[in-house]
Amino acid sequence: VRTFVFVADLAEVTESLRAERDPARAADLAVAARAVSLAANSNYGRAFRTFQRDFQGAVTRRTTVLVVGDGRNNYNPPEAWVLDEIRRRAKRLIWICPEDRAAWGMGDSEMPLYASRCDRVATASTLEELEGIAEALVPRR
Repeated sequence: VRTFVFVADLAEVTESLRAERDPARAADLAVAARAVSLAANSNYGRAFRTFQRDFQGAVTRRTTVLVVGDGRNNYNPPEAWVLDEIRRRAKRLIWICPEDRAAWGMGDSEMPLYASRCDRVATASTLEELEGIAEALVPRR
């Protein structure tokens, strides 16, 4: 498992999280790593282009790519073509959005465009909803 964080820029935080089993603590570590500026406005397009340029080779037919975010791009170029490339290379592309579908496409939301490129899109605004999605994605043995 490799983990990346982004706001306007993208950074890998895999090593920072490798030994951490508690999801809340892992999230705190990702933020504490200061891998990306939290003061920036989100720019999915820039983050997607960076992923495509620097990490696309890691995506294979065995890879599941999971994006967690609201898809609000601050009116920057959405660069949805990167998702098309990821989807072609990966086993599946899944997006979890914390916003209700009724808000998608309003204002700076690019979620309708991004969702159309994914194999599956789910909404989760609580930890319980996120756990339910995780259990559906990775059944217990």
